[in-house]
Amino acid sequence: EALVPLEHHAALSAFAAQGFIAGALYPAMRRDGDGFHDYVVMSRTAEHIDFRGLVVDPPLRPFLDSYVSAWASTHLPVREVAS
Repeated sequence: EALVPLEHHAALSAFAAQGFIAGALYPAMRRDGDGFHDYVVMSRTAEHIDFRGLVVDPPLRPFLDSYVSAWASTHLPVREVAS
């Protein structure tokens, strides 16, 4: 896992290019002078995550759906349709 400042777009892109996925956002996590900075937790695993049978509380469903979509687009092959 890596904790990356949200404003560091190049670092976030570099992590994403290496298969990392944004797993959490911490708004106003750290104070710097008169302001606060947002951070993103980027994570990567070599294990294939099995989401079958997972029970999720309704308020967490949108987050899980977004995470699963990001995980699938990063780790599963894209099917191409020949025309």
